[in-house]
Amino acid sequence: GAIRCAPWCTDGRGHLDAIMRSDQSCWSASNAVVLGLADGAPALPVDVVSWAQLDPPHVAVAAYRAWHGLPVVDVHLYHPHENPNVSVDFNVKLTAAEAVRLARFLLDAAALAGAGVAVDGR
Repeated sequence: GAIRCAPWCTDGRGHLDAIMRSDQSCWSASNAVVLGLADGAPALPVDVVSWAQLDPPHVAVAAYRAWHGLPVVDVHLYHPHENPNVSVDFNVKLTAAEAVRLARFLLDAAALAGAGVAVDGR
């Protein structure tokens, strides 16, 4: 039967076609950043049509809630390599508080690197 989706779930209908409980998971839309300094990275920016063809190295984030689980932030690190033994395709789950803390650390580091990011009014 249908589940109650999270307000941000891209399915929004209760996953009526999902047979397995593990498929009744809510995912938000994903946002990704191409790792432009990675070997083999395409010239930036990458449009949506080119994305699938180029398969660029990237970090993607989305909200995720497993069946009867608590919402978390899913961080996906993807860095393909011609040698499959060194390719990276890994997901890690963060609590909302951990994601906020990481975001602040990223903003601080970007400001130090000269990205022109204002952090805490600085």
